[in-house]
This record gives sequence, C-alpha cells and structure tokens, in this order.
Amino acid sequence: FYNQSDLDRLDPVFGATFVPVLLQNGYKTTIPEKWRTAPGRAPRTVIGNYKDDQLLILVTEGYDENGKSGATLQELQNKLKKLGVIDAYNLDGGGSASLVLNGRVVNKPSDGSLRPVPTHFLFFE
Repeated sequence: FYNQSDLDRLDPVFGATFVPVLLQNGYKTTIPEKWRTAPGRAPRTVIGNYKDDQLLILVTEGYDENGKSGATLQELQNKLKKLGVIDAYNLDGGGSASLVLNGRVVNKPSDGSLRPVPTHFLFFE
C-alpha cells in the first residue's frame, strides 16, 4: 500500500508490520541506519518467500553484542539472498524471537522462556 486510504478501503481487522524490508524482488534493500546500529547483533525472526511462493521462516538466537551470537540484519539479508529468497522481511526479535514446531520450542529464547506476545504466526499443513 502506498497510502493509508488504500488500506482503509479493505477495512482490515488485523494486521502485522514487517520492518525493515530486507529483500524486494530479489534485490537487497537499504537498511535504515537505526536498524543497522542498535542492536547490532540480536536474536531475530525473518520471513521470506522464494519465486514459487514457498515460505522460509528463520529464527536466530542468542544475545551477545560482542558478536558471538544472534545476527545483524545485514548478515541475514546476505544469507537470504544467497539462499535465493526473493522477498524478505524482519519481524520481531530479542526475547520475542521464538520458534515452536509441533508444540515444542526449538530455539533458546533469549529471555530463558517464551515471552508472552500479542501476535503469533501460525502455519498449518
């Protein structure tokens, strides 16, 4: 959407934001300065799609600003591009970066346990 009125015409009930955009149409986007510097390395959650619309959900874990864990957005952007992802978006990170598969937490949330958050993405087969 390029303006609020286009979105309002659809009368949405729920929504989610994806910022910053990491890849668009197969090209790296410019990551805003504030997203490049703080935090540098952090747990992150990103979602992307391939040209055949298959989704990739990637969760990095850890929280060590000295570069020993987590990831920068630039690192994720480069990795996603190498994997052939076409469009990719940064979701929430930090203690919210969690991945649950078949009822089991498969990463180590930086808070030590799942953080209560108001928005979840659920995928069913």
